[in-house]
Amino acid sequence: MDAFRTTVSLLSQFVHLYEDNNSFEEMTIDVKEELNKIERNNLNKEAKKEVEDLLDFINQTAEKCIRKRKPMKFIVTKPKEIKTLNPKFQEANYGKKKGLDEQTVHKNLQKAVKKQKKGAMRELKKDNAFIQSEKNKKRREEVDEREKKRRKIMASLETQQSELKLSEKMKKKGSKGSNPKGRSAF
Repeated sequence: MDAFRTTVSLLSQFVHLYEDNNSFEEMTIDVKEELNKIERNNLNKEAKKEVEDLLDFINQTAEKCIRKRKPMKFIVTKPKEIKTLNPKFQEANYGKKKGLDEQTVHKNLQKAVKKQKKGAMRELKKDNAFIQSEKNKKRREEVDEREKKRRKIMASLETQQSELKLSEKMKKKGSKGSNPKGRSAF
C-alpha cells in the first residue's frame, strides 16, 4: 500500500509540474489510462480519494489546456519582387562648379562632425583612463601606507612580547636561585 501511495504521490507531482505546458493532455494520456484501469473496490477510502482527485485534476487541467490552444495558421509570405534590368541613371553635374551644391556641402559638414565626435570620444576615453589610473595609484598608496603602519605595530608588539618573555625568564631565574634567607647564592 505504501508503494501505491508513493506512486500516486509521484504522479501527482509530475502532473502539477507540467500543468502549464500546452501539451499537457498528450503528456498525461497514458497516466489517465493506467489510473482508470485500477480497480478501486480493492483500495481503502484514502487511496481511492487520492486516485479520484488526481484523475479529476488531470481532466480539468487537460480541458483548460485545450481551451487555451489557438488554431494553427498558414503563414502567408509576400511574393518576391522580380529584379528589373533597367539601368539606374544619376544626374551629372555638368556645367556646375564642383563643391558648391548643397548636397556636397552638407555631406562634407556631416563628415567633419563625425570626425570631431570620434576625436572627442577618443579624448574622453584617454581622460577617463588617466583618472582611473590616478585613482588606482592613490588606492595603492593608501594600501601601502596601511600595510606599513600594520608592520610597524606588529614589530612593536613583537618587541614588547619578547621583552615580556625575557623579564619573565629573569624573574623565574631569580626566584629559583634565591636563598631561603633572602641572600643570593653568588
